[in-house]
Amino acid sequence: PKSRRQPKDTYLQVPKVPDPSSYGLKSVLNSLQFAVLDQSGDGLVEEWELATGLEAQISNGAKDVWRWIDENHDEQLDLQELQGVVGKTFEGEKLTPGQKISSSTWRLLSVLADHFSQMDLSRSARISVPLANDLVQNMLRSVPLLEERLALFDAVAGVGEGDSFGSFTEEDFKKWQAKSQKGPKKASRKKGDTTEL
Repeated sequence: PKSRRQPKDTYLQVPKVPDPSSYGLKSVLNSLQFAVLDQSGDGLVEEWELATGLEAQISNGAKDVWRWIDENHDEQLDLQELQGVVGKTFEGEKLTPGQKISSSTWRLLSVLADHFSQMDLSRSARISVPLANDLVQNMLRSVPLLEERLALFDAVAGVGEGDSFGSFTEEDFKKWQAKSQKGPKKASRKKGDTTEL
């Protein structure tokens, strides 16, 4: 007897996660204290210290996102679990009214959906949390994230500082935090500018 295959239209579908406008590094940086960033303790934060601090915070945040998705707490992220979270969080290309998630959480949902879209879902529709953490490490090395991080460093330290092994002080950091928490002036934003700096 011939084996029957599942009709293609009944295959599990990867949910569409709209592309977030940024990696959310500005919000992540705003949540950190200067002392956490100043790993060398010299009163200056160099680009490598900023990178290390942001990466640690994003990696820790990913653990919370994975727990949020993993409804049955089996350390496996199932496509159905992702579908449930995305279905509650988004309506088409926008957040569901009343929903608030950080840009970094949004980006992690996007990374996970992208991974599922590249899998043979007829064989497996789940990944382990350790593999999801590897996806985060790959994301942290992506060119767009590195560009956003460099632009953020320049926003705090001064334009071009990241290119010339510059640094910023606690005073620079506090000034940047005060300015960034006021938010961008709407009139100064250019159409299509999606940066979070």
